[in-house]
Amino acid sequence: MANLKLWISRTEDRDQLLTGDVWTKAAGDDDPPIVSEVNTRLGAYSYLTLLPGDYVYRFAASRDGKFSIEIDVVSGDKIAAKDYDTAAVGKRGRTLQFTVMK
Repeated sequence: MANLKLWISRTEDRDQLLTGDVWTKAAGDDDPPIVSEVNTRLGAYSYLTLLPGDYVYRFAASRDGKFSIEIDVVSGDKIAAKDYDTAAVGKRGRTLQFTVMK
């Protein structure tokens, strides 16, 4: 198992809030998430404990604008990061895929 933290590493809007859930990458649309209510804002981490595997964080942003998300192992190794611009692509239906190693 890996202890992870998900967070907004950069944002234009300090009030940006991300709300979402984590699924296995292979999950179908009708499958329940394996972790619910994975929410974060600037300066606040959301902590997860996951087995090795491929996952996707599906989320919505509360506001339009540019921001970056990171998922790190609590010990410090970055496992995923991505930049977003919700003004260009919308606030809902955003995803971040990531892999948890052994």
